[in-house]
This record gives sequence, structure tokens and C-alpha cells, in this order.
Amino acid sequence: MIQRDPKYFQQPERNIPDRFIEGSEHYCGRMNPFAYVPFSAGPRNCIGQKFALQEEKIMLATLLSRYRVESGDYLGNVNIKAALILKPKSSVNIRFIQRI
Repeated sequence: MIQRDPKYFQQPERNIPDRFIEGSEHYCGRMNPFAYVPFSAGPRNCIGQKFALQEEKIMLATLLSRYRVESGDYLGNVNIKAALILKPKSSVNIRFIQRI
């Protein structure tokens, strides 16, 4: 839940990737190093963290260079289930539109 705490992030329920890019209008500035910890933190954090992040960036860059992604649902109506990770309670419809 810390990733959605308004104490650390403005509009925490919105997906604003630019909040991590220095110089963007949504940039959070220097934040508490434990405010965003998708791989845990400290001496026992995930050993595959750097590999997973690189793999994720490559996969997303490849996918987004070939397709435009649109939501078929209004994201404000998506119910969230909090578990080890946050995920929707039911499926979310998305469309992949091939770029020409």
C-alpha cells in the first residue's frame, strides 16, 4: 500500500510513469528510498531485481513499438484486490492496435 500513499505520491491511484523521470511535470523529486519497493529492500531483497527490470523494459519497449494499447474499460471502475501485489479483482479488457 505504500506505493499508493498520498504522503509520497501525488494522485497515487493514477498510473503516471513520468513521476519517476527527472524534469517531467509529474516528477516526485527525491523520495524516500523505501517509498517504492516492488522488489523489497535491504540485504534480503530480490537477487533478480536488476535482471527483471531490464527484461521488463526490453519487453515493454518492443511491445509498445509495435502496438498501441487501449483500455476497453473505464479504469476508475476497476476494483483492486490487495494481496502480495495489487491486481484487478476481475479481468480488464485491453486492445492492442498494430502500429503501421
